[in-house]
Order: sequence, then C-alpha cells, then structure tokens
Amino acid sequence: MYQITKRSLIRLVAFPVAVIMFLIIALCVKSAETADVKRALENNNKRAVFEFSRSVENIKTALNKGLYSNSPQMLNSLSEELARSACSAKSNLSQFIPAQEIDLEATYKFLSQVRDYSKTLSRRAVRGDETSAEDAEEHMKLLNYVSALSENLRGGELSLPEHVFPSFREAQGEPYALIGLEQISEDEALEAARYASGAANLTLSAEEYALPSYIFTNNSTTVAITKAGGRLSYMLGYREVEAERITAGQASSSARRFLEKLGITEITDVKSEIRSGVLLVDFAGVQNDVTLYPDLIKVSVAMDTGEVISLDAREWLKNHRARNIGQPTLDVNNAAARLSPLLTVESAKLCIITPDNSVNERLCYEFFCVTESGQRFLIYINAETGDEERILQVF
Repeated sequence: MYQITKRSLIRLVAFPVAVIMFLIIALCVKSAETADVKRALENNNKRAVFEFSRSVENIKTALNKGLYSNSPQMLNSLSEELARSACSAKSNLSQFIPAQEIDLEATYKFLSQVRDYSKTLSRRAVRGDETSAEDAEEHMKLLNYVSALSENLRGGELSLPEHVFPSFREAQGEPYALIGLEQISEDEALEAARYASGAANLTLSAEEYALPSYIFTNNSTTVAITKAGGRLSYMLGYREVEAERITAGQASSSARRFLEKLGITEITDVKSEIRSGVLLVDFAGVQNDVTLYPDLIKVSVAMDTGEVISLDAREWLKNHRARNIGQPTLDVNNAAARLSPLLTVESAKLCIITPDNSVNERLCYEFFCVTESGQRFLIYINAETGDEERILQVF
C-alpha cells in the first residue's frame, strides 16, 4: 500500500492553503482598487457639483443685477458674465458621472437658454435699445428658473423641479414625430426591427426610457424601435469593408432609399464623409425649400454593397413636425449685406437652426462662403433680425 510521506503531506496541505491565500490577497487588492476607483469617482463628482453650484450662483447674481441696470455698458458686462457662467456650468455638469440615471436634459437646455439670453443682452447694449415688457418677462422667467435650480442644489438635486420650466418639460415630453401614435407590443416591435434592419435572430435585450423604445440585438446588430408607433429610433451595426465598389453618390442614394422604405421622404443630404469604406451621410428635413436642421438623421452605408449598417433617427423623431414658416423679414440680398466683405458668397438658402443647442428655433439664411485664401465657412444670418447666429468652418 502506498504511504504518504511527511514531506508529501506538507505539500498537499500547503498547496491549497497557498491558493486560498493568493485568492484572498487578490481579492483584497481588487477590493482596494475598487475602493480607490469609487473614491476617485466620488471626489470627481463632489468637485464637479461644487463648481456647477458656484456657476449657478454666478448666473443668479448676474440676473439679479440685470434687474436694476439698463446702461449699455453694464448690460454688455452682464451679458459676458452670463455667457461665461453658463458655459462653465455646462462644462462642470458634463463632468458629473451619476451612479444612476438622472434626467439632466432640462438643466442643459436651461443653461443654453441663459447663453442665448446673454446674446440678447449684448445686442441690446450695442443698439442702445430700451428694455421692453417682453424682455423683462423673459428676464424674470430665467431668474425664477435659476432660483429653483439653486434651491434644488441645496437639497442635493442637480435638475430643475417638475413644476417649473414648463416649456422645456414640454420639449422633453412626447417627441413631435410620435404624437398621437398608438403604443405597440413587444412582438410588433420585433417585426418592425426585422423589417427595418433585415437582421435575423433578434432578441429583446433592454428597454430605453429617455425615448421609450424596445431594444433588440443579435451578434452584430442593435435595433431600437419606439414604443409609440413602432418607428426605427436607431440601428447600430459594424462590419469590415474590404473595398469601395460604389461611389459616394450611389451610397447616398442607398441611404435615401432606405429612409423612403421607413416612410421618410422630405429630406435633403447636408453633410457626408467617407471613413474606412463607409459613407457617413447626414439628412435634414425639408419644408417649402427650407432646410430643417433640427430634424436630423445620420446614416452609415457600406461602400462595397450599399448596405445601410447604422442609422440614428432620434433627433428626427424628437423634432420633426410641420412648422409655421412665414416670409422672412429680410431678403437674401439684405441678409448678405451683413456678411464680412472679406467673404465671397458661393451659395445661399433658407434654413431653421437652433443656435447653441437651445430649444429656440430661428429662421436663417445659410451662406456658403470662401475667403481669398480658399478657406470655407457657413455663416447663418437671422432672416428676421439680421443678426449673425452661427459661424462654422468647413474642412
């Protein structure tokens, strides 16, 4: 009979003990690393919230001062203060990493409105305009909003309370393109996902709440279908494209046909680029020859077969509806006269934009311009006021 020696017995006992000790040490190290990460995250959030709170208080102070001043010099100073504080607040808020889902969209939009209002103050100061009743009402609204946000911050909340900011709450509500559409079942959503993507073996993996949707996946594709109306919200897919066998124009046509299959027809392509054999093309809505930039759809097309592999229609679903677009106050020639003399206009068109990601849409002329050195710019001139709303350099 085989006899275990003392040395063998020690080895048999020592080995599992060593393994257990190794696992304990590894667990302790992992726990320490996790604690360090958690501590770093908490410190980051504390710093971000502190700086955000300070920026909010600066906005509140500037708005308070604005109630009692009407001199051009002071209005201009306050506009700069508001713009600086709003930008700082948005930057601080973007660094905050919540442990759970927190709806901060209204807060972001409020800060964008403060940024817009700072421009209004600056223009009023330049023109020497007096404060109108509408200006005073807008000022008080913003002051009430920031006061409510400040109060929430003292209670540890980063978002605006439900009972204020009704215009932004409405904008966050049911997406325009889905208003009045009936809720669909999971099975109906699955059929819609299969139809839109052509993908097989899709299974429900999650649900989205910001834009209520069913999310289906397989090994290579993710498809989100809205619960209201069963519309395609987004589709994510990826594959290697070995060679470009079709032109950019043909790929763009494939994207347009795909959107037509979804019932989306009143669109125009506004931007495109090719990356690794994939055409990325942006479409915007069109109404009466006016380009609707808020109604945006992003499509990715493989340039070997023309297959649509990705799509994002969330902005379209949120914003698309018929607008009441009146005749512009300025004609195109009067608007062009507001441009720098250093620019040569290549083309012009009417469009609707939302400057600084605000919720306030503006009717503008979009001028595609070039400089003497060949630099290219898109300049947006407000078709009602003649103000320069946005400048983009085209590369």
